[in-house]
Amino acid sequence: MRHTRHQDFWAGLVLLAIGLGFAVGASTYPVGSVVAPGPGFFPLLVGSLLSAVGVFMALLAPRQGRARPACEGVSARATLRVLFCVLGSIAVFTLGLPSLGLVLTTSAAVLLACCAVKVISWRASVLLALALTLMSSLLFVWGLGLDWPLLPAAWLR
Repeated sequence: MRHTRHQDFWAGLVLLAIGLGFAVGASTYPVGSVVAPGPGFFPLLVGSLLSAVGVFMALLAPRQGRARPACEGVSARATLRVLFCVLGSIAVFTLGLPSLGLVLTTSAAVLLACCAVKVISWRASVLLALALTLMSSLLFVWGLGLDWPLLPAAWLR
């Protein structure tokens, strides 16, 4: 299977259409402001960004070089490993957050997702897990004030 410039062009148009759909759908809700966003703010922002990516993708498609293979040399086993690692990390986060807390769940999900890529060392995976755990704790628990447990409830007794 060959990846062509026409596929990039049509993919860009699809992203543009989806983004415009979100932006138009968001216009039925109050947008508010950056300081006090309304329910339509985030869908409008995401739709606008998605539309911009689609426009750039469609405009840059004719400028790309020759066609390239879509997945040359990738075995079915490697593809399944990636699929299970990524979906498993999502499942770990979703199922583990209420009982394990944000710190353990985020760390486990990031480490499992890093297993999908063989070129990432364990040291880099652990550093990435620590950085994302720290940022998500600061953003969601302290910044936004969400009522998510940081650690398992049994550890806090």
